[in-house]
Amino acid sequence: MNTIFFSLLIALNFSGNIAQPTTKDCLCREKVQKKYLYQHWVVSPKESKNGVTVYRPYGMADANNIPMHSKYSGMEIKKGGELFQRRWRQCGNDTGPAGYSYKWQWKTQNNETLLVIKKRGTYKVLELSAAKLVVQAVK
Repeated sequence: MNTIFFSLLIALNFSGNIAQPTTKDCLCREKVQKKYLYQHWVVSPKESKNGVTVYRPYGMADANNIPMHSKYSGMEIKKGGELFQRRWRQCGNDTGPAGYSYKWQWKTQNNETLLVIKKRGTYKVLELSAAKLVVQAVK
């Protein structure tokens, strides 16, 4: 009797390896952890290549040997759809604005997570964690 019961459990996949339900929201994927998005991100030029841009948190810029002109630029993503694109102004002779404000939003399309920045572009989010944001521009 026990053999039949255990065979039935395995056949119905109740062995602890139950498949996770699918969802249309790609933000739940392990590689895209939305909770880490809201911070100041700076471009890591050494890691960015072939159309893929890698950002690191501002606080980790020194540890990742990010050049000063990249460290003091980047983007600050805030809750509520606000994004501030910072400009490098450390030369002393640039009197332009410190940056520009934009609106952003998440989109899920074809099982991909997209970061849409109005008036800037749409980016496919390849990875988002506490230490890294990796995006690729959508053409």
